Amino acid sequence: MAQQIRYIAKILFTAAVYFILARLSLQLQFHSSNATPVWPPSGFAFAMMVLWGMRITPGILIGAFAANMAVFLSNHTCSVGTASLASLFIAFGNSIETIVGYFLLKRFVPRIRTNFFKHSRNVYVFLGIGIMMCLFAATIGVNTVYAAHIITIEQYWKVWLTWWLGDLSGILLVTPFILIWLLIPGMFAFMISGNWRDKLEVTTLFVITGLSSGLIFDDWLFSVPFLRWAFWMIPVLIWAAIRFDQRITVTAIVLCSIIAVKGTVAGHGPFGVSTLNDALLTLQGFIGIAAITTLTLNAAIAQLKETELMLREAGNQLEERVQERTAELAKATSQLIDQNTSLEKMNAELKSFSYIASHDLQEPLRKIQTISKRILEKEEAALSETGKDYFKRLHLAAYRMQTLIDDLLTYSRTNLEEKKFETIHLKKIIEEVREDFHELMQQKSARIETNELCEVKVIPFQFHQLMHNLVSNSLKFSGADRNPHIIIESKLGNGSHLEPTDIFFHKKFCHITVKDNGIGFEAMHSERIFEIFQRLHNPQDYPGTGVGLAICKKIVENHHGKISAESELGVGTTFHISIPV
Repeated sequence: MAQQIRYIAKILFTAAVYFILARLSLQLQFHSSNATPVWPPSGFAFAMMVLWGMRITPGILIGAFAANMAVFLSNHTCSVGTASLASLFIAFGNSIETIVGYFLLKRFVPRIRTNFFKHSRNVYVFLGIGIMMCLFAATIGVNTVYAAHIITIEQYWKVWLTWWLGDLSGILLVTPFILIWLLIPGMFAFMISGNWRDKLEVTTLFVITGLSSGLIFDDWLFSVPFLRWAFWMIPVLIWAAIRFDQRITVTAIVLCSIIAVKGTVAGHGPFGVSTLNDALLTLQGFIGIAAITTLTLNAAIAQLKETELMLREAGNQLEERVQERTAELAKATSQLIDQNTSLEKMNAELKSFSYIASHDLQEPLRKIQTISKRILEKEEAALSETGKDYFKRLHLAAYRMQTLIDDLLTYSRTNLEEKKFETIHLKKIIEEVREDFHELMQQKSARIETNELCEVKVIPFQFHQLMHNLVSNSLKFSGADRNPHIIIESKLGNGSHLEPTDIFFHKKFCHITVKDNGIGFEAMHSERIFEIFQRLHNPQDYPGTGVGLAICKKIVENHHGKISAESELGVGTTFHISIPV
């Protein structure tokens, strides 16, 4: 019930205000035709529909019908029946005009129940919609009064232009005035919260706008010919557009328009020199252009200020983020320094351990080996077979322990020792490794074959260790039924054929292969063999510590490369090493 009462109140309010504004405007009608160059009701009706939607249409229809009916009856231009029918058609045209404008505005302007005039693009869209929607009311209205024999065919186009421009001027002035004041939050907040300088400037603007409009359009105080130029108002309107928000700007435009219409009706000002209808038509053309131009300028400046504010806020946020990142970086740097200090301490401890392992731990092992060897050599006759076996086992265990310590030292030194890269030919390293295994190769009738070898930038002693371990591995795991045959070759690549995830994708690298004809291993162990202490065979069959290939992997990683193995059981193994060049 309360909702229905509010709806009826809106209808009655719209009809009443429309009727009052129409009665005032029709005082300036063209030859009793109900066409007037000043038609604020069109702007009021459009604003109400934007605010309340299409449900307000009955209020517009009632107000327009009542206003036109009253004028027809007071002018006695036609019979009551003709007046009723004509008023209904004209009211229908006014309603169609507002509905068309409402749908076009919803179509081309997002969120029409916000202040869309703050965007300059929307001001021009509003102008285009106003031009189009006024065609309906002007065409329906003029054809209605012509059919009622109220105007002649000679007057048709002049009345049509008067009607169309009157509706358009009302929309361009009244609609923005109502919507801007009602849609901007805090309607009168600026009057209360603003400082006295802002209030003084607003008051000064209104005083100057009123005084200038009066002097130019209404001959206030005195009449001077050179003041009767409409463009004198342009600086005042530009001041309003640049310095103030849209509420103040649109109020200044309306104030100027009211005074200009009043003066022009009285025959004053630059437009009062011709007939009243022509004078008002010219005036409304000027005011319409001035209103659109001023609103566009104000919207553009508002957008610039908004952009400037956003940039300033973005700059402040960026500065805050930079400060946060700087603080985070300082914290991370501090943590990194602490970690580096801890790592340096650990490295120092590892070096200390390496020294202990290479001297203090190996010294007892050497004594065990020496004493057990001498006992076996000099006291063998005095020992039982069980005693001899115990001493042999002791000697072998000490030897394995010493070998393990040596391998672990080598593994740890690959990270601890200084990394000095040098450009060296692989052939030189292979020759050195070949010399290392000269006796063993003769014993096994082994052969190392080298094909193409290239220059590489490596840590010489580490790369020597790498090739040494791989060749040692091939000789150790050689087949009993064939002589060991090791093929070492290399070639340069550019990585263009590799997958994007590969570390050498589109990078130059040297690819080295070490291939043997040994016992091989199953493919599922191709990654496990590079883990420390991992062994695939019984130590009694193939002695070793399980550290050699782990050292190889560590050395290749120190060279920012990669190592892999492919093998076939009983056929042989191929190691692939890739390092950047």
